[in-house]
Amino acid sequence: MAGTLAAWLLLTGAALAQTPRIHLPVQQIDLGTIREGDIKPIEFTVENRGDADLVIIGARGDCGCTVVRLEDEQKVVPPGGSRTIRAEFNSTGRAQAGVQTKKIHVSTNDPSARTVDFTFAVQVVSLFRRTPTGVLRIMQVERGTTAGNALELMSGSIGLPVEVQSVEFTSPVPLAASVAPFDERGRSGQRVSLAVDDDAPLGTIETTLIVRMKVGDYQTREDVPLLGEVVGDLSFRPLVVDTTRKQTLRGQRLIPVSIKSSGGRPFVIQQAEAGPLLTVEVSRDRPDGSAYDVSLTVRDDAPDGPFGAMLRIHTDSLDQPLIEIPVYGRVAAAVAVEPPLVLLVDDGTPVGTRRLVRLQAARPQGGLDIVKVESSDPLVQVAIDESRRPAYDHLRYLSVALAGEVPPGRHEATITVATTVPAAEVVTIPVVFMRPGAE
Repeated sequence: MAGTLAAWLLLTGAALAQTPRIHLPVQQIDLGTIREGDIKPIEFTVENRGDADLVIIGARGDCGCTVVRLEDEQKVVPPGGSRTIRAEFNSTGRAQAGVQTKKIHVSTNDPSARTVDFTFAVQVVSLFRRTPTGVLRIMQVERGTTAGNALELMSGSIGLPVEVQSVEFTSPVPLAASVAPFDERGRSGQRVSLAVDDDAPLGTIETTLIVRMKVGDYQTREDVPLLGEVVGDLSFRPLVVDTTRKQTLRGQRLIPVSIKSSGGRPFVIQQAEAGPLLTVEVSRDRPDGSAYDVSLTVRDDAPDGPFGAMLRIHTDSLDQPLIEIPVYGRVAAAVAVEPPLVLLVDDGTPVGTRRLVRLQAARPQGGLDIVKVESSDPLVQVAIDESRRPAYDHLRYLSVALAGEVPPGRHEATITVATTVPAAEVVTIPVVFMRPGAE
């Protein structure tokens, strides 16, 4: 018995001694100096010097600039084996003075070292800097003028001079580019300015600037997205009135349109109209007549549902005698019905033979009173459910139920509700009723 126990203890101790042990032959490397925007590959080895499988639970960089490529088949390292871990360092936006140190954290099932770090050093240099760093926007530029926003190209972190050699556009646009040096407020470099042609069509411009440069002895290229808008004597916002995200009540104003002269000169709005669904009101935003607000209001007799219209504004501007702005919206029902269709099934259950219908006025302050309610078919019984009369005056409920045996087939009826709500004096609710199994 003693011998058996000793053998068991020996085997148990051996099993307990079998553990993985992680080892990194190389724990840090130097990637040297790279240019901003380069993606540098990284490789390092993970060894298992234990006597049980080493499981790599995960590996991640300490910032978003480093992405580890760890496949599932690489996650188990047998005793005495090794795995090569691959990663990438993206230097975009990482240029700065001096050497940077980054880490990759490797998590495993090694009980003595749950996480080990692989470290790499790198110096990221930029040949040049540019302003703006993203899209170059030249919004609301008059024909024959130069945009206020320009592209500025300056020396990068290594201090080499920047020389712009050419500027091109990826698509035909009514723009001319000019390059000039600048030195102001402690910043110096080359500025690319954009002028709009005298005969440029009004509207938006979307293209990409291709700027070729010489930075020290390096030849490089920068692609800059460009968005702009050519305006005439007048500019206006918004370009489209879209209120479809929410329903609009009758009598409610939509988003106003603001119109102003580009050079602060006075002008006259001679007429403005937007069709039969909307009323238009023009008011001066500035006393000198250089800016106006155009307000749109949904008419009281507008029908329920979505609508589209065109706001036409006639002015004395030679450039823009007519401004057209699309208008979209949704008119809320004066009284909303839920459900919009009542389905009744003669199956002998309360669920199938009875429904509750809710009526809600769009204007809570006006209240909702039901004057009369009736059904077009005697088999469909409808009544005001006073037991559910809520605390809100703009809500009412109807009880709809089958009043007898339904003959075979599918049948239709209509509930007519007379209310006190303007534009919804008569509300109709369709009803479908049937018997299960009827053809």
